[in-house]
Amino acid sequence: MTTSPLRSLLALLLTACVAFTVPAQAENDPPGTITVVAARYPEALERRVSEALAGTTATLDQKIEIVGILEAAAHEVQRLRTRRASTDTALREAMSADKIDPATIERLRQRQIQAVDTVSKRMTQAMTDAGKVLDTAQRQTFYRNWNERPFARRI
Repeated sequence: MTTSPLRSLLALLLTACVAFTVPAQAENDPPGTITVVAARYPEALERRVSEALAGTTATLDQKIEIVGILEAAAHEVQRLRTRRASTDTALREAMSADKIDPATIERLRQRQIQAVDTVSKRMTQAMTDAGKVLDTAQRQTFYRNWNERPFARRI
């Protein structure tokens, strides 16, 4: 049985989308549950903020405010990713259907891109709001430490 080049390309694109956009599943979550680490484990976020603020003169009040900002964003992102899971499922079903409908696949792809863009906007806004809590030197150190942490899991 031969596979059409279009079907092979679409299968490859679906695999790449799923591999790069679906977050890790926590070991005690039921199958199919999508998890954002910061939303489930606030202590991990607090530790991450503390590490990013290391070497700054940030006060405890500033740290608490930043954790609150990022925690709220993580919960919103969790809800967005849970909703996006239904789109991913629909795309997998469309790709494995007996007859491929390019219009349906394109519509689902656009919904995926819109969901990723919404998450990106929300997290960018959260990091901007967190930066407003700090003075210039604190903010520069915070962002440098936040981004230079090797193999860091992004929130």
